[in-house]
Amino acid sequence: MCPTARLRLPGIQPRPAKGRKAGKVEVGVVKIILKQTLVTPGNYPRVAARIVPQDQRDAIRPGIRISHYSFTNRQGQQGYVIICHTTNRAGVCFTDERTQWGRWNEESGLITTDDGRLFNSGGEEVEGGYSHDQSAVTTEA
Repeated sequence: MCPTARLRLPGIQPRPAKGRKAGKVEVGVVKIILKQTLVTPGNYPRVAARIVPQDQRDAIRPGIRISHYSFTNRQGQQGYVIICHTTNRAGVCFTDERTQWGRWNEESGLITTDDGRLFNSGGEEVEGGYSHDQSAVTTEA
């Protein structure tokens, strides 16, 4: 093989860089892995195999419609987002961490984690960082 030859992988096309770069890792980039995919008994094994974080993979089941993305945010953190359009639940997971689960808002495109943090589907924490939704606040008597 010629030392200057480039390896071509099926389905992978060279493209111009998008977003800013941090070293050789593109930042501010989101890759769609699954988009509004209905999980059925027939496609479950194939869909599950495409979901990288184990806890996100464990959360899917036939009958739900999901989207799954990989991202590198502007801080250079890599991770994955899974969205269940059926239940309006979602999770964001940064490399080597467990998924932070929460509510998905289809209109705003934001995840409000169960502890109140706000993320977009690209793994960016939304300005302000915390939701101040009083309906989610509970007090013990």
